[in-house]
Parts: sequence; C-alpha cells; structure tokens
Amino acid sequence: MQNSFQRILERVLEGVRSWGESVSAHHFHPSYDKSTMEALFQPKTIAVVGASKKEYSLGKRLFENLTLLDYKGEVFPVNPKYDEINGSVCYKKIENIDEFIDLAIIITPARTVAQIIKECGEANVKNALILSTGFRETGEKGEEFEAEILLEARKSGVRVIGTNSIGFIRPHLNLFATFSNQRPKEGSIGFVSQSGAMGEGVLDWGNSQNVGFSAFISIGGMIDISWGDVIHYLGDDTRTKAIVLYMESINYARSFLSAAKEVSYSKPIIVLKTGKRQQLENNSTSPIHFEIDEDLIFNAAFRRSGMLRVDTMAEVFFMVEVISKQPRPKGKNLAILTNANAPAQLATTMLLKGGGQLATLSEATMKSLAEFLPKNWEYQNPLDLHQFATPEYYEKTTEILLKDTNVDGLLVILAPQAVSKPTETAKNLLRFASSKKKPLLVNWIGGTTTEEGRKLLSKAGIPNFQYPDTAAHIFNYLWKHAYNLKGIYETPRISDAMKKNPPNREKVAEIIAKARAENRTILTEWDAKQILLAYNLPIIDTRLAFSEDEAWLTAKAIGKPVVLKVHSRSIIKKSNVGGVRLFLKEEDSVRKAYQEIKKNIEERVSPDEFLGVTVQEMNVHDSVEMLLGSKVDAQFGSLLFFGNGGKSLQYYQDRTIAFPPLNTTLARRAIEQTIIYKNIAKNRGLHEPTMALLEQSMVRFSQLITEQPFIKEIYLNPITVSRVGGVSILDAVMILQPNDVKDEQLVRLAIRPYPSEYEEKWILPKSKKEILIRPIQPEDEPSMVVFHEKLSPQSVYFRFFHVVSLDQRRSHERLSRICFADYDRQITLIAEKEKPNQIQNEIIGAIRIIKIHGTKEAEFGMTIVDGYQGEGLGHELLRRAIEVCRSEGIELLTADILSENRGMRTVCEKLGFVIEYNSDEGTVKVSRYIHTILEENQEK
Repeated sequence: MQNSFQRILERVLEGVRSWGESVSAHHFHPSYDKSTMEALFQPKTIAVVGASKKEYSLGKRLFENLTLLDYKGEVFPVNPKYDEINGSVCYKKIENIDEFIDLAIIITPARTVAQIIKECGEANVKNALILSTGFRETGEKGEEFEAEILLEARKSGVRVIGTNSIGFIRPHLNLFATFSNQRPKEGSIGFVSQSGAMGEGVLDWGNSQNVGFSAFISIGGMIDISWGDVIHYLGDDTRTKAIVLYMESINYARSFLSAAKEVSYSKPIIVLKTGKRQQLENNSTSPIHFEIDEDLIFNAAFRRSGMLRVDTMAEVFFMVEVISKQPRPKGKNLAILTNANAPAQLATTMLLKGGGQLATLSEATMKSLAEFLPKNWEYQNPLDLHQFATPEYYEKTTEILLKDTNVDGLLVILAPQAVSKPTETAKNLLRFASSKKKPLLVNWIGGTTTEEGRKLLSKAGIPNFQYPDTAAHIFNYLWKHAYNLKGIYETPRISDAMKKNPPNREKVAEIIAKARAENRTILTEWDAKQILLAYNLPIIDTRLAFSEDEAWLTAKAIGKPVVLKVHSRSIIKKSNVGGVRLFLKEEDSVRKAYQEIKKNIEERVSPDEFLGVTVQEMNVHDSVEMLLGSKVDAQFGSLLFFGNGGKSLQYYQDRTIAFPPLNTTLARRAIEQTIIYKNIAKNRGLHEPTMALLEQSMVRFSQLITEQPFIKEIYLNPITVSRVGGVSILDAVMILQPNDVKDEQLVRLAIRPYPSEYEEKWILPKSKKEILIRPIQPEDEPSMVVFHEKLSPQSVYFRFFHVVSLDQRRSHERLSRICFADYDRQITLIAEKEKPNQIQNEIIGAIRIIKIHGTKEAEFGMTIVDGYQGEGLGHELLRRAIEVCRSEGIELLTADILSENRGMRTVCEKLGFVIEYNSDEGTVKVSRYIHTILEENQEK
C-alpha cells in the first residue's frame, strides 16, 4: 500500500535519476554516521532560522528555550527582519555566520524550507531540525515541499530531522531545542515519539511521576532521519539505559530492524505502536479472500528484532522499570507467594490468560517447605501462607521458591491483615534485591498501611505493583520479551537434506524468463509447482495430460484417487469456472471429468485457455490444512505468511507474518504464533518429525522468495500436514512482477539475506584439498565450537592477546554474536572442509570483519587452525576480506596484532597494509586504505 511518504520518495528518486544515477528507494537512506548524529544531538553551535521577537510566536519561544535555560553552547538567530533578538546579533542568512554550525533549527513557512536546506549545504551545516508545519498533512502541495527538501538534503549531504517535529530535549545539557514548555528531569530513558502531542503528554506525565529522561526526541515526519538513526544513537549513548518508542509508521524498514536488533540485545527497546489499522492491498487475482492486518506486520518486525511491544502508556513505564532492574526469565513459569487467596487468584487468571503458566513446585521445594510449615499443608502454587505469613516465613519461603529450577519468576503478594507486618516483611525481602537469576515482583496491597514497605522495596530495585493482576500481566511481557530475544539467537537445527540439495536456480530462471517473454504475470500451476520442486519443496504428485487418453493413463499410473484441474495460462480461480473435478477413481469418471473441464473452459472463458489438465494425487489422509504464501509490502519487502488453509478459510483467518530469510528456529517461532499450531499441539499431537518437515518447508520457501524477487505473490493453499503423509503442497499460485518493473524498482528485503556472492571454492596449495570460503551462518555455531577446541594456546594468545578459556570462547552468548550477526554490520568469512557422511563440515579458518559503527572503517581478526597454518590460507582469507570491504563500501581496514605474531605481519605486508609499531604496548597496528567499487568505477 503506497503511503504519502512513498510518493514523496518517488518524486525525489526521479530527481536523483535525472542526475544520471540509477538508484532504488531502499538504497537511498544514508548509512548511520556517529559523528554527524553527535553533532545533531550534542551541538556546540546552533542557528535558529526563523527566530523571532513577535510575542507568543513559536520562533520567540524556541529561541528563548535555547538561550534562557543555561544551555552552554552558542545560539545564533537568523531572520532577515531583525538586526538583533534579545541582545544577540541577528543574521540575514545562515551563510553570514562566521562560526561553524553543528545544527540549524528551521521554523519558517513550508515553502521556504527547501531553499534554507540548500543554503545549509552551501554553509557546510550537516544537520537540520525542521519544526515547520504545512507539509504532507496538507495534501499534494505539502508532499511536493517535502520532496524538494529531501532532494536538496541528498544533494548537499545535510541530514534532516522532521518535518513537523516539535524538537528534542537533552536534560543533562540543559538543551531544549523545542518550542514546548515541558522541562523533563534528567534520567536514563531515551524517549522517541512520532507524535508531538503524545510526546508532550509523556513528558508531563513523567514530571508528575518523577520519571527522568536521557533524551526526548520528536521524530516528526521522518523524511530523512528515522527510527534506525535514533536507535543507533541512543544505543551508543552511555546515559541511556532503556529506549521507548511511540510509533505510528516506519519509513526505512531495513535501517530500523538492523539497528533495533543490534541495540535490543544490550538495551531494552519498548514500543507503543498505534495508528490506523489497515490491510495489505488484496490483488484481484488472489485465489482466496485474503487479509493481512498491518498490526501483524509490525508484530513480526518487533519479534524479529528483539523489541517488546506493549499496549498502554502505563505498561511502557512498568516495563522500563522491570527490565532495567530485573533479569530475564528463562521461561513462562511463575510462582506466587501470598497471604490471601483472592489476589493470588486474580494474578493466576491474568497469568494464564496471557499465556504464562503456574510453576509446578519441585519435590525438593516441598521437602524444604515441610521443614517449617505444618505437615498437612497444601504445598501448591499459588502458595498461601495464611496465618503463618510472618516476615520470617515470607523470607524463608521466598528463598526456597527462588532456588526451585521449575520456577522462572516469583510474585510475592501481601495483603494487610491482622497478623501482617508489611514494613518488616519488606525489610526481610530486601536481601533478594541483588539476586539477578530470576525476576522478583511484589504486590503490597493497600494504602498507608503498606506504603512504607512499598517504598523500601522500590528503592531497593524490587518492582512493586498496586494490583496483583498487573504484576502477572507484566511477568507475561517479561517472558515473552525473553522468548523473542532467545529466538533471534537460538542455534537452528540443520538438516542433511537441506544442506546437500541446493535449489535448481537455472530451471527457475528459465521458467520466469519464458513467462516474462510471453508478457505473462501469472504462472501456470504446473510452472509454479516446478519452481517449488526446484527448491525441494514437497508438492503432491502432479502430472500433465493433454488428452482424455493421457489423463486416464496418468491417473492409472498414480494408482490412487486423483484430482483433475484445468491447465491454463491465466486461470487462477479454477473452481469458479468449472475447472476442477475431485475424487476420480474409475476410467469413465476420469474421461468424463476431462471432457467437462474442457467444455466449461471453452464456454465460460475461451478455447485458447484450455491447454490440457493436471492430474494429481488426491489427498486422503486425516490431515490439517494450512496456508503458506508471500506478498510484497512497500516498506518491508517480501513478507512470508502462514496460517490456516483449505475449507476453514471461509469461516476464519488465522495468520502470522515472518520476514525472510528464515532458519528453522525462526520458522518454528512463526508457526507457534498461530492458533492452529496451538490447537494441533494440544489436540492433534503432530509428532516432532512432521513439525520438523514443516519448519524445513518454510525455510526453503523463505529461500525461494529471497532469491526470486521477480515473484510478487505466492499462495500455497492448501498444504496438508499429517503424521502419515507428512507435509504436502496441493495447490500453488505464483504471480510475477509486471514486465515494466526494473531491478532497481524492486522493494528489497527488510533483513539482509545471506550474501552468497562471497562464496567461493579454493584449493589449499600444499595439500591440494578443496575448501569452501563463505560467510558464516547461524547453523555454523556447533562447528565453531569444534573449531575453538582445535586451537592451540599460542593461536588463542595471538588472536586475543591474553588467555581466554575454551568455555569462554565457545559459549553460546559469544558465538551467537558472531554466527547470527547482521551482515550489514559484520561479516565473518569461514574456510570449511567437507567431512564425508557428516552434516557439519570442519571449519579450519575464520576472519571476522566488523564495521566500526557510524564510520566507513572496519576492523578484522583472523584465526587459522594450527594444522593448516603455513598453507597460504591466512593470505587468501585476508585477500577476500579486502574484496568484501571493497564491495561493502568500507574505505579503511585495520587490525591490532602482537608484534611477535610474525606470520600475520608477513601476510599483511604482502597485501599492502601499512605497519605501525607500538613498542610500549608490544603491538602492531596494520591498516590499508581500500578503493570502493564506486570509486573504481568513477576512476574508469
């Protein structure tokens, strides 16, 4: 669905292409530059274009916010109407200012802003904040203004935040680059809002609740600087401990997802997403009534990048407090300790409603409880202490429950009763505040009686909730957030069938080229299934027949009840035109069906559309019918959707969205989001081998839509899943992009796929053994464990400069950061040798290229297994790393190595690196400038 921003972007691209450059919308967002963002959000000099003396004007309020609130930087008013403002010299134009300007804040009429951006570029101003209004919200003329602004910004290299922003605030700098009257306290929350009104409301709420902020940023219309840039910046900002986003839309999807995935690992990102719900455009050629709610797409984006979506503003700040103070739970099992049944039941109801579970207390726990509680006590969860709810019993029980391996989190409830001692009980629980193994939440019910206890607990970092059901609701958010993060970095399974059977891409290219040559956008079902077969997807036995006799002979060869469908160039909804016949067993029925289909098509469509029939096996197994498909979203590119299929579609639609590329873990995570999966797991009990086949099918399907961008839509419906028949695709529809769509106009994937262009075989010079050098993948983690087991102490010392234990080197937390890396941020090339009859190959060398955040520089580190050193492998890996940097736009590649590592020094010297010795440190700095491909093309 094309929104107004995409229309603006197309206008700008037309302008850029007029310069003679071929560029697509999704290559048009500048890469993050740390120094530029620091100059924007920590400026030393600011020019206010549109500063004013006029009473009650926004220009006057903005200038006074910058000059009267103890901001230490220099502020220059710019307005041709005045000679001075509040005692400061006022400049006619920004070019008249002698100082170098870090940030220009623009608050002038919309029609003037593009010219001001041009003047900023000429004056070497790198950042502009646009507070002006009157843009796309006013209609087509406003869109034209924004397009002109963005075009000028790209020409001059000015980064722009806005339009329609209300500005930003850095409390610790006393920097109020806004016309807002809000004065937030200094704190550790970075708050970014797309809505100015919502932003002001949150700041006001924060002051009333004594909540402080490291930054408040109103991101506005996001024509340039968008979510990804700001998340990057706040991720680097040491004052920011948690990031909160109020979001309505996304403009640059890949930048957003890449930044969020990187930052969410170390800092929680909490999203409150609102805005109009809408469906993706439903193509009239779609074989089914099909809807995808926009919310499903955003939910998938948040899951894939490790963010947590909440539903209310209160939940935002609950989660900020809990995530910043409590560890992530390992699972969904909560124990509840209480002195009253009613609040515990309220908490239990909310827990189960949200998908959490009550922990089953272990035998060891019950034995420990029996040592001080009566022997006839009901040791169940929730655990009610009744009259034994003394501070000492609360403390003992809390300690025991936190040690239980079946318990992932603990909620302690205290209701004011005759025997209750809220303050003393709180004091006894304070010693658990330092425990970082499991989350501990409390609910001290009441008012003045429990107030002191609540204050003690909160001050110690134990989150306290006013209501028990709220606490359980927050725990559900906690485990879901941990579950999503785990899914991103959980090592996927690898199957021998998937590894040993690569797709037949040549066959697919032939089928698509033939259809495009015939100016067809709809593939025949036969062609669609041939593409699926080329990607090793499990289609039901399907064959072509061009006559009545062939149809019967084919049916007889299949040997089971069959289905006949019309074979046509353009008919998708075959049943609507009488093009399908089911449950055919006998010769007469097959021949009759062929004649009826032929007649129906000739009469209802056209004689030219009847090419014959497909004869396919009739599914007779007791199976669940599912749907798998893909569509292209204007922002996120190709989306994979999964849910219920077949006859059930006329009654309800159960959908989940996933972003390709997928691995088996991500495929399982997507499947688990659907109601149909939960029903199968609960009632039908599909065994694990069948579920593994379904996962593998989704991974292969993901590979298909990743590698074939000229396929616009795919519908595989139904897919049958059963114990007996496994996974089988019964019907397939594929729709191509129109012929006039060029490669640069394709919407690229929101997540960068595996860079197969860096795969290449190589022969070890001495042993003459063939190896494969390629980028690392998540599935390689087990092989990397073995790789580190084979390194000698000297190789480890040369790589890390100190002793690093094997357990540290092969830990999942460390290796997942290498194997699961965003290819836009780092690429590790591995050299692997095939091991016959084994799924995992042997890794004998690795070089890791890490882009230095916000620059065009990268660092490398390389290790070769001892038995393969001296074979030239290090030279070849580093040579290829240089080529990768060249392709990725990296201009400088560096590394620090030990001066005694003569082998590495020699390799670097041969490849043109400059060597700088540091005798004090005993290290050598090697560096090489690299011409990018773009520079080389310009030179040619």
